[in-house]
Amino acid sequence: MKHLIFNKFFLAIVMILGIISCDDRELVTTENTAAPISMDLSAEKLFLDQHYPDNPALTVTWSPAQYTVPVEIKYVVEASADDKLEAPVVMAQLSGSERSSAFTTSQVNAAAIGVGLKADLAQKLYIRVKAHLGSNSLIATSNVTSLTVTPYIVIKTYPKFYIVGAASAVG
Repeated sequence: MKHLIFNKFFLAIVMILGIISCDDRELVTTENTAAPISMDLSAEKLFLDQHYPDNPALTVTWSPAQYTVPVEIKYVVEASADDKLEAPVVMAQLSGSERSSAFTTSQVNAAAIGVGLKADLAQKLYIRVKAHLGSNSLIATSNVTSLTVTPYIVIKTYPKFYIVGAASAVG
């Protein structure tokens, strides 16, 4: 019986100390401390060759975003057909200490076709980098940089099939 009373008394003291210790909380606020991040491209003109889809075509580098609290920053590289980037296509999502992203010929071509650029025609592709914390909070946006891209038509290949007729995968 004494053991049970001692346990209840000890539990009550721990609960009271726990409640008292939580009264003085320090609220941490996070803000941008620097100007928007700056971004640079490795090329001004790209002619994409469909025969070499895995060759490196473009490298995007940027300066790090700076916040008042040391937190993990997530970066998104976006591309668009207009300089306002109203309907951007996400080319890459990065986090941590990465300050550059390299893209192959097929990745740049997919982004160019995805934003609506015409194949076999030199057109402007606009690229920017956005930095954010958590779920898209405190967004810092880089400068918008353009390059001239000549995308190619993606030729679809059909799978090999061994039966003929409507029962096959390609009909």
